[in-house]
Amino acid sequence: MKCPRTRGSPVVAAMLFPWFAVLTPSACQQAASPKTGPVRWSFVDELPASVAMVDGGRVAFTTSLGQNRLNVLDRADGHLVWTKSFQIPVGGYGMPVANIAAFEDLFIVPAWDLYGVDHATGATRWKFSKVDDFPGAKWVELADGTVVSCGRRLYAVDARSGGIKWELDLHEEPFNPVYAYGTLYLTTRGNRGGGALGAGHAVAVNPMNGSVLWTFPLPDAPDASWVGGSVGLAGVTETRVIVPSRNGRVYALDRQTGALQWERRGRGPYDHGVVLNSVVVVGGDALYIEAIDLSSGQLAWELPIEASTQYISNAPGLAVVNDGRLHAVNERGQVVWEYGSDFHDEPNFIGAPVYSDRTIFVGGMIGQERRGLYAIDVPF
Repeated sequence: MKCPRTRGSPVVAAMLFPWFAVLTPSACQQAASPKTGPVRWSFVDELPASVAMVDGGRVAFTTSLGQNRLNVLDRADGHLVWTKSFQIPVGGYGMPVANIAAFEDLFIVPAWDLYGVDHATGATRWKFSKVDDFPGAKWVELADGTVVSCGRRLYAVDARSGGIKWELDLHEEPFNPVYAYGTLYLTTRGNRGGGALGAGHAVAVNPMNGSVLWTFPLPDAPDASWVGGSVGLAGVTETRVIVPSRNGRVYALDRQTGALQWERRGRGPYDHGVVLNSVVVVGGDALYIEAIDLSSGQLAWELPIEASTQYISNAPGLAVVNDGRLHAVNERGQVVWEYGSDFHDEPNFIGAPVYSDRTIFVGGMIGQERRGLYAIDVPF
């Protein structure tokens, strides 16, 4: 049986006074390794990579815990092109576990503050900060030249200049905005005290001015000890917003009004999901992935896995599930490809698998030594 993996989470600290420098490679960063099995290359770092961004011939990533660097690699062979260091918050620990966005010739980097970094050189072109918040603490989204980011509030920043367009206080912590059909959709979790989060909402926002279009409550579970709210959508279709919740339910909401279309109670709290053609594939803490029919809300299929689901990502016609081992699953619930885990004498994978042109880029480690980013050739 595979060993469960421990998922990292960002540590929110008090005050952040960031500075930065473009650095030469440190001693911990070795040359990319030769190909082994489906691994095209791996880049060794002190810790596993968090979430990779693939942009043209470059792959950018930060590490999941304990460092304050952005690494940019050559996509073809994994050699280091440049690296950049950011100051972490006082009392904090490493970079946030968040994505990196690409806009024109910039990487948009959430590093507690939010940075626009030159794609070619690593030079900072702009920085957006708030004295009472961390606007670069979570995932970011691009909406027609606007960067939407999350701290304790929601921010819209000009992607070219870093100038503020608007900010929105929902009185709950926002998570993972998605821009679709001209609207921003996101989820929230409320503060239960002592830093704990619970019941929240699904929210639709006008990206032009930050006005709230509709909200839908995501309460604590009435039939279990699971608290509510959500850390991100599974997807947005032409008619629906699909919301997996920590309360063990998946909701389908009308995209324009927020009205409930169906609700399904599943096996346990959900963290992640993706829309895959006619189903939504969700996972979390229950050691299962479940597929729910988008039209009816009925269970289409389920598959047992042997650790908590870290992330679920999209590939062409497939959901790529990471529970330490990567599983590529089609909409009928058939596993068409698998790789990873120490049980199979293969890398343990950590973080969100990112698919691009028959390659998956994902953080991982072998034992306690070979940590970093892996580029994996896949047969789909």
